[in-house]
Amino acid sequence: MRRYHQHQAIARKNKLRLFFYMGIMQYITITMIGLVFGYLVAVWGVITSWDHLEDLPFYEVLLTVAVFIMPIAALYIAGTAIWKYFELKEGGRKVAELLRAERIPSDTKSFHERQVLNVVEELAISAGVPVPPVYIMYSEPGINALAAGHTAEDAVVVVTEGACRRLNRDQIQGVVAHEFAHILNGDIGRNMLLMALTHGNYALILAAQAMIDSEGSGDESDVFVPVAYVAGLVLWPLGLFSAAVALLFMALIKRQGEFDADATAVELTRLPDGLCEALLKIGGNEMKGAIRRSCAFKASHLFFADSGWSVTKAFDPHPPLTRRIRRLRPDWDGCYLYEGEDELGEYEGVYSDLVELVGITGKAGGSADKKQALNKTLDRLSPLSSVFSGDQVHDEHLNGHRLSFSGIEASDGHADEPEVESPDWLREELPYDIALDPVFLELSTQPEGAALILAAIRLSQLEPSQAEQVLESLQPAILRQLNQLYSGIASLDDGQKTRLFDLSFGRISSAPGHVRTQLREFARLSAIDVENEVRVDRWAWQYLVGSALDDSQQKPSARYGKISDVLVESVLTLSSVIYTDVEGEAASRYTFIRALSHTGLINCEILPPEDCALDKLEKALGVLRFLAPREKRKLLVACGACVTSNREIVAAETWIMRAICHALGFSMPQLLPGQPVTPGT
Repeated sequence: MRRYHQHQAIARKNKLRLFFYMGIMQYITITMIGLVFGYLVAVWGVITSWDHLEDLPFYEVLLTVAVFIMPIAALYIAGTAIWKYFELKEGGRKVAELLRAERIPSDTKSFHERQVLNVVEELAISAGVPVPPVYIMYSEPGINALAAGHTAEDAVVVVTEGACRRLNRDQIQGVVAHEFAHILNGDIGRNMLLMALTHGNYALILAAQAMIDSEGSGDESDVFVPVAYVAGLVLWPLGLFSAAVALLFMALIKRQGEFDADATAVELTRLPDGLCEALLKIGGNEMKGAIRRSCAFKASHLFFADSGWSVTKAFDPHPPLTRRIRRLRPDWDGCYLYEGEDELGEYEGVYSDLVELVGITGKAGGSADKKQALNKTLDRLSPLSSVFSGDQVHDEHLNGHRLSFSGIEASDGHADEPEVESPDWLREELPYDIALDPVFLELSTQPEGAALILAAIRLSQLEPSQAEQVLESLQPAILRQLNQLYSGIASLDDGQKTRLFDLSFGRISSAPGHVRTQLREFARLSAIDVENEVRVDRWAWQYLVGSALDDSQQKPSARYGKISDVLVESVLTLSSVIYTDVEGEAASRYTFIRALSHTGLINCEILPPEDCALDKLEKALGVLRFLAPREKRKLLVACGACVTSNREIVAAETWIMRAICHALGFSMPQLLPGQPVTPGT
């Protein structure tokens, strides 16, 4: 987090403003109660023609009753609030008892509990406040914590068992520092006050309910029974409104307090990563910060994260996790940290220092239940077998389209231009230079030379026997020119070939007709059987060049408004990208989860490798071309998350991403083999 002092100042200013507005709304609420009762009494007087009211104007009766009722309502709210406040005079210990939390003994033998005690002691010394007692809410798997009390002297820190056992030391330090920030900022005293004020407003509902219940318990001859019943019916919605207003302002004030505490925690520890990773782990945890005990409702605004007892998001006293995380880590990629069972510790791949992987080990073995869960992939994607059976793929969506010479699903137009902003990694300059022979660079600027370079790259991809057959079938003039390039291109590394392909491919659309015809004929002679092809580079060359040479293509119009409308094709595309480099079930599944977080899809599983053949991917891309532009961008960002997960780009990833970008209507990505990347970028 940068400029945390500025974040603190803004949050504190907003809190003061909200407290002022809350006072105004309390006054409006009390006035409304008085006016409503005054109006009803005045109407009742007119209807019943009370003798002593006949000479009084209607509005005088209304105002007289209102002035009489308003101080009663104010005194009742204030009185119950004061009673609640004094009930909590014992400070944080009373709140801990309310939550049925148990104090952690100083001589605890539990490693996790001792770790929490040590962190609390260290931060108390650093902050210059007395060491508060530490309580734990056993049998609460959600990750949460709170600080409660009136002052630093009677404050306590409460953590859930889930936070104690699931967070590492840095993450625990970030959470506890956040709670200490509430103590240092005086938030705990204000929170206790808000708790009492909210109870005062809520007490109006209790009073109304008592009046309504009095009809069945009182003497039928008692004239005050029906009066109390009617008054209760009137007061109940007013009490509900009053409680809603109090809860709303408490939520707004508490949200600013959370932002302030986050900034203060960073100032206290100077380590924003611990706090940020704790929030990321809450987002990835199945229980998140939920507290299962109903007694947590009254203290829901005290917790570190949403305890699950908010009626709606409007009354949630916690800001969204995403907003808090982005303040701490502006470059966050939108993916939470996920965790699984203890057996996941066996995994030691590139992800081991990033996250505890989800639900399945990286080595052979694992529980039968987890293996069975993985085998449910095809069941969740039941349309898969029917969609990709035989040669038919969504025929109802592809009427009027034909297959090009290379078997590419050709639509009725050129690749559509991106209608939304491209991802950053598509627009960035080449991350590092690729040394190329000036002769090749000069050839790539001319349409004829670019076509020869593309043909030479294609020959270098083929088996020697197949390349020889293609050369024998060429016209003598083309054969002579191509022979001069073939050996030189074949000696280049993958990065140089990929860079030359990019430079030459851009010239195809503006090439003269005879050049396009010759290259089209070469593509036909060198065509591979896509159904049995396993090499991504050979398939991608055929897909890209074939679609660029298809003169019948036109810009496709969007037919699918959401990624969920093309669920099977989207999952297949992501799975295919992952299998180009990621190895192992655990790594593949985790990469899929990260990618899926960019799409908004849920309840999806990565497909097994056998269902990700290149011919199926090609047909899926033919459908995805008709996806809405903004949804295309989401899918492309998800694909980018797949290829950056392994810290380095391999040749197969560069080719498959070029094919996907071209199919979705985006420019070629600046990805080259061997390029180092940061996961999530």
